[in-house]
Amino acid sequence: MKAGVRDSEVFLMFLTNSLLSRPFCLKEIGWALDFNKPIVIVVETEDRFWPFDLKRWQTNQCTKAPDGSWTTGWLSRTYEQCPKRIRKLVESQARNGEMLPFRRRDFEFDALARALLSRSFTLSDSIAWGEILPEPKEFREVRQTPPRNVYLLYDETSRVATRMVIELSLTLKKIWPQGDFVSRIEEADRAAILLTGDLLSGQSLEKLSRLVTSMEATQMQCIYLLEGEECWDWGAVGRLSLEDKVIQQKVQESIWNHEAYKWRTSRELYYEHYALVVSLIGRLKWGTDEVDDVEIEIVEESSSEEERVEEEEESSSEEEEEESSEEEEESSSEESSSSSSNEEINSSDTEEEEEEEEEEEEDTESSKTVETKRPIKMKKRKVKI
Repeated sequence: MKAGVRDSEVFLMFLTNSLLSRPFCLKEIGWALDFNKPIVIVVETEDRFWPFDLKRWQTNQCTKAPDGSWTTGWLSRTYEQCPKRIRKLVESQARNGEMLPFRRRDFEFDALARALLSRSFTLSDSIAWGEILPEPKEFREVRQTPPRNVYLLYDETSRVATRMVIELSLTLKKIWPQGDFVSRIEEADRAAILLTGDLLSGQSLEKLSRLVTSMEATQMQCIYLLEGEECWDWGAVGRLSLEDKVIQQKVQESIWNHEAYKWRTSRELYYEHYALVVSLIGRLKWGTDEVDDVEIEIVEESSSEEERVEEEEESSSEEEEEESSEEEEESSSEESSSSSSNEEINSSDTEEEEEEEEEEEEDTESSKTVETKRPIKMKKRKVKI
């Protein structure tokens, strides 16, 4: 392990809940510091996968209680037992926002991999790779995306939602200049819905009700705010109650039936924001009108009797030719096999006679044994206990 750290150019640390309590992990981190290796930290942030939290680590609350809360528990190494220089490293990167959050969705994972390469290049002058990276294929596909009229639906009374719309529209125009943002639902053929706290109320709910009646579900995409005072509440969709139950069902399905995007702002990690927008543009090209411009050639079936007769005659003639060819092959194969079998019969006559004599002798012996066994079985059946 020490040789692997020594021979590496970059030390990549995946920081989870209890990593800093593992003795061998602490040894590897210490070797990286000894060899002056550039250290990049990728941190787990999702609650489902035992995330790292700086305050919990500093208070040794790294064990989950039965009720789901965090508490103190058994650790191989506590915060106080962690080497001072490792504590300084982790606390410094956490304070300066240098840790990169781990992501699992495909477009976010690809963006993270590219960010790791770029970050590694900036940390050391000895690293020659990571300065210039090829353009992602998604960017090339976006430039080929046909023009769309996009409607952005959001809670216009919310300052947070308004800032999100401004940032999103600026990035969309920068990456996708052929996209046109319209102010009327009737003019739009695609829509992006920003899910924030009070979206399902007031004018935004009225606009959403109109939107779901004018578009199919595949023409709409949703982005939700995960954190903050105006974060989105998924339970609000189930609590929605409208007089028109058909519209209510369409509104609920338009939100529930999507794999919504988590909002990523460019003020924190720009590469995540750009990855979100590029993936969103890719989805906005979906919809019901992708084959509207395709010309379908309709072939009419002929109903004339002459053509039908000709087709039947051709098919019958082909079948007869196939049967005649098969018969010729079978006859030739039978002739060859008969000529070869005649020679084998002459040579095997004597052997067959000897085998027949041996079989007759065996039959006589077996019949004798059978005759002797039959009366014994009959006697056993008559015995009563």
